[in-house]
Amino acid sequence: MTRQLVRATALLACVLVSACRFGAKPGDIDWMVSPEGARIALRVVGEPQDRVGELLAVDDESVLMRSPEVVEGVELRRPKITRVAWGSVDAIDVDRLGGAYDVRRGLRVTDETRRKLTLISRFPQGIYPDILAKLLAATKQTAVDEIK
Repeated sequence: MTRQLVRATALLACVLVSACRFGAKPGDIDWMVSPEGARIALRVVGEPQDRVGELLAVDDESVLMRSPEVVEGVELRRPKITRVAWGSVDAIDVDRLGGAYDVRRGLRVTDETRRKLTLISRFPQGIYPDILAKLLAATKQTAVDEIK
């Protein structure tokens, strides 16, 4: 009887250890081991292309992101800070995290998804005015680009 118990325990331990090997690990996703926020692709209602960049902050009204500026279809190296109101968000896809963090096209964002996005943003506590001013200065912007 004890021999069977030992075998069952060893088998269970092997299954549990091997189960820990599946899925994304922090080292596999660059932004999980750095101070940066998650990489997202955000589609604004009525725009033909996604805006791809870093998720800076999330609140009840909007998403704040930093992405390369695009002029006439050409991506410039200079980043741009943009706030997109939730009402203008058509979809969000988070790099390498799967559907639990995504906002599906045409659907309203849920409070649960908003909380999840907040946790993986660069500033999960929110972005304070002095920090925002420094980010704007670094991107040579006088104000956040607002999409309402």
